[in-house]
Amino acid sequence: MQQPPNSKEAEISLLSSLIIDQSMFHVISGLVTDEYFYTTKHQQIYKAIAGMVKDGAPVDLVTLSDKLKGSIDRSEIVQIANYMPTGANAEYYAKVVADKHIRRRAIVTMHQAIQRAYENGEDITDIIASVQKELDHSIPQTRINSDLYPAIIDTLEKMIDMPKGGEKNFIPTGFKKLDRHARLTKGTLTLIAGDPGSGKTSYLLSAARYMARQGNRPLMFTLEMTAEQIRQNIIAQELNICHQDMTAGFLGDSDMRKLTDGLTKFEGLNIGILDGRWSVNQIRYQLITEIRNKAVDCLMIDSLGKLKLPDGMNKTGGKLHDIYNWICEELVDIAVEFDLPVVVAHHLNKDNSRRGKNNRPSVGSLREAGDMWTHNVILIYREYLYTREEEARNRAEFIVAKSRDSEIGTVELGFTGPSKNFYEIEQHREPPGVAAGGKQWEGN
Repeated sequence: MQQPPNSKEAEISLLSSLIIDQSMFHVISGLVTDEYFYTTKHQQIYKAIAGMVKDGAPVDLVTLSDKLKGSIDRSEIVQIANYMPTGANAEYYAKVVADKHIRRRAIVTMHQAIQRAYENGEDITDIIASVQKELDHSIPQTRINSDLYPAIIDTLEKMIDMPKGGEKNFIPTGFKKLDRHARLTKGTLTLIAGDPGSGKTSYLLSAARYMARQGNRPLMFTLEMTAEQIRQNIIAQELNICHQDMTAGFLGDSDMRKLTDGLTKFEGLNIGILDGRWSVNQIRYQLITEIRNKAVDCLMIDSLGKLKLPDGMNKTGGKLHDIYNWICEELVDIAVEFDLPVVVAHHLNKDNSRRGKNNRPSVGSLREAGDMWTHNVILIYREYLYTREEEARNRAEFIVAKSRDSEIGTVELGFTGPSKNFYEIEQHREPPGVAAGGKQWEGN
C-alpha cells in the first residue's frame, strides 16, 4: 500500500532548526502546527517547543526532555538536535512539512468524497461543493505583513483616495439615505425582512439595477420565483409600466411603445439570475463558477426560508431559530471568503405580540431567525397593507434595526405599485407616472 505523502527528513530538520535557534519559531509559526507533522513523536516535540516558546522558557536538550516527561527517549531528542548545524533553513523545511500535510488532507477529503458519491444518497452538487470548500480551506493563506504602521499608512491612503460618499468601501444601492444607515460592505451579511407584499424582491431588484448601472454585477439566486418572473419584474421597473397589465397582455399603445423603444435600456444591465432549489453549498459552488467566468460584486438570495437544508437537518425536526442562524453563519463565511456583500430576503412573523405600534416590525418580528450572525437588518413596513389609507399608498418605511457601520434608524422611500418600483422621495414629489392598471399596488 502506498504511503501517504510525508518527509521525515524535513520534519527532523525543522525540529533541529528550532532546538538550535528558537527565535526561528516566530518565523515559521504561521506555516505549521503540530498536526502538520506525520510522525507522532515529531508532533509531540513540536508541541512541546511551541509551549515553551509561548511561556518564554529556553529550549535546549535538558528543558525539552523535562517538558516531554520521558515520553520520548532522550537519545532520540539528542539525535534530532544534532541533525542540523544551523536554524537558518527552518522556513524552507516548514513549507515542505506544510505541503505534505496539505497533500495528505486532500487525499483523505477526496477519498471521503468518492465514498459519498458511491453511496448515491446525497445530492452530487452538495458533495462537490463541500469537497471544494474543504480543499480551499486546506490551502494556507498568503502571509502578509502584520506590522501596524505600514498597514495604517495603506489604510490612510485608501481613505484619502476615496471619492465622496466612500463608495469604494461598499456597493451603493441607489438609495443614499438607506446606504448611510446600512452599507453593503464587502464581507457582510444583510437581512432584508418584511411581510408578504411589502416589497422585498422589488427592493432587491431596484438595488440590483442600480448596481449594474454603476458597473457592478449582482448575482441573484431566486428560490420563490422563476428567472422569467424576475426578468418580467425588471422590465416593469426599468420601463415604468404596470407589471400586471404586461404579464396579462393588456398593455395599451403607449406602454407598447415603451417596450419597443426601451430595448436599448437593457444593454449593459449585467445582472445574473439563477432560479431553482438551492442549498448554501450549492450556492457556494455555483458562485465559484460564476466568478471564474464573470465578475460577481454582490450576492443576493430570495429567500432565506426557501434554502434547501443538508441531509440530517430539517425544519420539522429542529428548531427554526437554530437552523436559520446556522444558514446565516454559512452565508457570512461565503461573504468573507469571496469578499462580497451578501443580501438575503426573509419573511417576518405576523405574530402581533412581536410587533410595535401600528404593526411596525422589530427584530423580534423575524420569523424564528435571530440576528446573531447578520451585520445589518433592514425591516420593510408598508402602512398601506394594513390601513388601506390612500395617503400611505406610495410610502414605505425601511427600518434599520441593526447596522454594523452606522446607526439604526428609519428611512422613508416611495413605492410605485404597478411597476413595483422603489424610489427616493426627494427625487420625485409625486410617484413616477405609470399607465393604467394599478392592481399590483399591494404586491411586491
